[in-house]
Amino acid sequence: MNSVLKTLTIYELWKLYQDDHIVTNSSYQRRDVWLQKDKIKLIETLLIDSIVPEIYLWDKQEGHTRYEIIDGQQRLKSIFDFISESPFKLDAKWLEFPEEDYSNLTFEQLADNYKSKIFNYPLVTRLISDVGLEDIKRLFLRLNSTSFSLNPQELRNADFNGHFLILSEKIANQPFWFKYNTFSKNDIRRMKDIEFCSSLLIFLKLGFQTENQALINEIYDRYNDVYPEQDADFEMIITLMSIVDKFLESNNTFAKNKVHLFTLFTIAYWFVDNKREISESTLNNYNSFCKLYSLSEDELEGENLSEEYLSTLLDYKSASIEGTNSKLKRFRRFEKLRTILSGEIS
Repeated sequence: MNSVLKTLTIYELWKLYQDDHIVTNSSYQRRDVWLQKDKIKLIETLLIDSIVPEIYLWDKQEGHTRYEIIDGQQRLKSIFDFISESPFKLDAKWLEFPEEDYSNLTFEQLADNYKSKIFNYPLVTRLISDVGLEDIKRLFLRLNSTSFSLNPQELRNADFNGHFLILSEKIANQPFWFKYNTFSKNDIRRMKDIEFCSSLLIFLKLGFQTENQALINEIYDRYNDVYPEQDADFEMIITLMSIVDKFLESNNTFAKNKVHLFTLFTIAYWFVDNKREISESTLNNYNSFCKLYSLSEDELEGENLSEEYLSTLLDYKSASIEGTNSKLKRFRRFEKLRTILSGEIS
């Protein structure tokens, strides 16, 4: 691996980008996670001549100039967006010096001296060459795994590129999640949607488990190269979605709460596995449960519930706080909700 340190101006980097000579690789890079305020603060950093960390580029040496961003994607993308692609204004509320002339302006509205300052800003750029993709991925992980810049799922996205990740992404892109706005924009930026879908697949493979990052990584590794059941698992998840959709169309209280939503998917699996239909009485039981779940213990006392039902509901509530990803808590929530929805207690 060769490493050469150069200083390139933003204008030089921008021109390379415009000519498709600087690209990103989604097989290990994370999504665009920076918020508008982060981008604005970076642009102000350029305008006040403060320091921006060095950029890492992979010189692919393909017979023509072509670089792949290893580290610094968020910084470069923010700068390029401001200059050309998705122009935004420097909102004063996010600036350190809101009284300056560049406040509340887009790039086009900036005075020429500010534009020149941005274009001529020197970015320290490390060019990596004589190396293959797998080594580049390892370098990316080394650069990021010792900081808080990447969360565990973003690190998995860099470390694994096989069948399990691809299927998790495919499930995360299903219209179901968008119908109920299950995942916030920030969830999606930080790949929390993919991580949740991975959890559903892990449930299919292993049943109830205490889920931690080590377990998730193990499953990603196990099914990275060979995953013979991926088509069947995808079809099962789609089937479970159709069942959960019936519950949420009836009452979408739990659509955005991942703890309850995961429980609904385990309930759906039980209905499929036991060849049980979602009847009108099942949906009525679910609606009553959602209504009662939102009440305090004092309010529940006035609902004239049976002692068994009240105990089951409170046990479910107890299993929904702290340590919610433990095997015991997950099974308790499933079992309590199953008995209520199936009409075993009333």
